[in-house]
Amino acid sequence: MSQKNPPRPRNRAKTSTLAEIRKHKSAKAPRKPAGDVSESKSSNSPSQPDLPICALYARVSTEEQTEKYGLSSQISELKTYIKKKGYRLAYELEDVDYSGAEINRPGLNKLRELVRSRHLDVVVIHDTDRLSRKLAHQLILTEEGERHN
Repeated sequence: MSQKNPPRPRNRAKTSTLAEIRKHKSAKAPRKPAGDVSESKSSNSPSQPDLPICALYARVSTEEQTEKYGLSSQISELKTYIKKKGYRLAYELEDVDYSGAEINRPGLNKLRELVRSRHLDVVVIHDTDRLSRKLAHQLILTEEGERHN
């Protein structure tokens, strides 16, 4: 009787649990965040104008997720990653009790508005499923980011 080899793990393009959506580099210096955006802004020092401007986005859809994969732990890991990469955290956006299958969420809508108005250089998320559970929505969001480079 021949024994089959166990299946090998699939190669992943990114081994980190953190996902980053970054605009293409441009010759211009990073933009400063607009003063009229009503979402919470980070308390990072505004005296860092040369650092890429970054927003973090976190989402949990159920109470169980909040306890198990806590919003606070997502945000903490994202802030550590952002600091390590040398970005200037300007916006913290989150959606609590919203399904990733829906594209119409308050925090995500604000993030899309910031991207469209070109107030960001980088968007950092914990994992792509935090952004959306549907591939079609992920493609729409990625295309919006590329269009508003």
